[in-house]
Amino acid sequence: MQVFPSPAVQHIRSRANPKPRIHDPSQTHHHSSSSLRNDETSVLDQVVPDTTGVTDTKDPSVIGELLHPNGKTKIVAKAGSLLDYVGDAIVNAANEGCVGGFGIDEMINRAAGNYEIKEARKKLGGCPTGQAKSTGSFQLKDKCRYIIHAVGPVYRRKLGQPEPDFERLDGLLRSAYRSALQEAGKLRVETLGFCILSAGVFRGERDLQDLIAIAMEALMEDNPDFPGSVSTITVYAYTPEEQAAMAAVVGGRTSSAE
Repeated sequence: MQVFPSPAVQHIRSRANPKPRIHDPSQTHHHSSSSLRNDETSVLDQVVPDTTGVTDTKDPSVIGELLHPNGKTKIVAKAGSLLDYVGDAIVNAANEGCVGGFGIDEMINRAAGNYEIKEARKKLGGCPTGQAKSTGSFQLKDKCRYIIHAVGPVYRRKLGQPEPDFERLDGLLRSAYRSALQEAGKLRVETLGFCILSAGVFRGERDLQDLIAIAMEALMEDNPDFPGSVSTITVYAYTPEEQAAMAAVVGGRTSSAE
């Protein structure tokens, strides 16, 4: 397995296009790595690992694998549903109310028993954007012990409001991933499953590939606060669009040992 290039992670923000790419709704069903213009510079160019000498994975659902700079934590990009994950904890895409929402948030509530988990989430007292809080897993206890509720930013532009400040919102997105990792560390989990934060109704016109690139940057950060207990992080790409964008970011292959 090849170590994700930490210099690229450290310089993503400074070397990225100062104007983030905008999602074109007319291209919703045509996302792929070839959809980038030849003259376009994006955060993706700094996140894709060197795939020299890589070999294809035996698991067809695995889009790619990376090794954290700490040399021991494996990050796996997978096609599928977060609800299929079996491990110590999953990271839910919540909103600031932190009781219930749409998409994966609603699916997790239903799978976990709905009433019980909502009552537990009410006791959290909400959660600010860029932060994360945790509850038990209730009816999902056969799959995981904890559910970490992370709140990504809302990129969707509201009627009559100015254009979203992508730089500020991207910072909050990174913070949501970092906070989820910190919560995982407090819980001493070893295996952790993520959905892609802010990729659903929150996304608005923000480009999906850039959101995934930011996610990978945040998860690959080499800093002393990274939870030492975590051995494997699995990030799920649910829709075909998410899976194509994930493949563009991680290279669509699995790195072999050097």
